[in-house]
Amino acid sequence: MPARRVPVRILPGCRGRVTGAELRRVARYVLNAEGVAPGVEVEVVLADAATVRGLSRLYGGRDEPTDVLSFASGEEAPRKPARPEALEEPALSLSKGRGPVFIEPPDAAPSLGEVVICLPVAEAQAQAAGRPVAGAVAHLLVHGLLHLLGYDHEASETDAARMREREEALLWVLGYEGAYKHGH
Repeated sequence: MPARRVPVRILPGCRGRVTGAELRRVARYVLNAEGVAPGVEVEVVLADAATVRGLSRLYGGRDEPTDVLSFASGEEAPRKPARPEALEEPALSLSKGRGPVFIEPPDAAPSLGEVVICLPVAEAQAQAAGRPVAGAVAHLLVHGLLHLLGYDHEASETDAARMREREEALLWVLGYEGAYKHGH
């Protein structure tokens, strides 16, 4: 069986610290461990702070770079942007005051969505915890993937504990031991 497709984009300024191969390895393991059908793909983006800040402002209403963002395929953005002029791409449209809808092309492989990791925030978190950057990035990727799979650490303390335990179990098998903290 061919390996699951995991497109990885590493934006300029973010190259050389974590490899695309490692990001694919982590994503494939998590999706397989969670029982996601082999034909379903996910895209991973390693981005700079300005890119993540713009996405966070546009889709989350927060004017700051966050550590990780998850965008599910076919999902409508959760809120109307604070400033409609922030929608610069003509392909994005607002419908009844809601955010843009993320649509896949009809011939595309089924996609779980996209996980965008802010490398500078991950590096700061790694340094503060005395851990390697690769471990911090792996944790954020696992965290983002679990969000795409329906885990939610904000609903209740029970859900938060369930998600944290699953993250730690997956990271341990992947070779990243110890508790990682999420920054939002």
